[in-house]
Amino acid sequence: MPSPHLHHHPTPLLPLIALSISSALLGATLTFSSITIPALLSPSPPPALSSIHQRSIFRTLYTRCTIPFPLISLLASSMYFYLSFTSRGTDIPVHHWTGKAVKYVIAAVSSASVVPWTFLVMGRGIRRLMAPEEEEKAGEWVREELARWGWGNLGRAGMQAVAVVVGGWEMVMGE
Repeated sequence: MPSPHLHHHPTPLLPLIALSISSALLGATLTFSSITIPALLSPSPPPALSSIHQRSIFRTLYTRCTIPFPLISLLASSMYFYLSFTSRGTDIPVHHWTGKAVKYVIAAVSSASVVPWTFLVMGRGIRRLMAPEEEEKAGEWVREELARWGWGNLGRAGMQAVAVVVGGWEMVMGE
């Protein structure tokens, strides 16, 4: 009969996989805010894209990422949660967790937080940019909404950055 004091040890690759997933998602998320949105809003020649074309490009990019990005984020989060549970002693109650387990929980929550952030903070603007009935009213509001989306997306990147930094720190410098 195994001792209740034994730790379950996940494969040593699991922290690396979780960190890699979080890092890739961070890079993709930052790319949208730092490259894609500024390119869509750029007034430089050729003439600025019409708001109809801006929305069309945004819709294409957003639609392609709607399913994979949240799933990837939740996959990384579940890996971090698993690491938190396997890095503590089985006899230690949750309210006494310290060190490694807490850091992995922080990484897990940070990674998963992008999903509610998207719905609660960015949802209204996304729905407006995606709505076909807004097509005739396209104009300056599209540029403003795209810029607002870019800033909201930086919030999501920040959450992934916390997951990457905390998870990476624990992986490299951990106990």
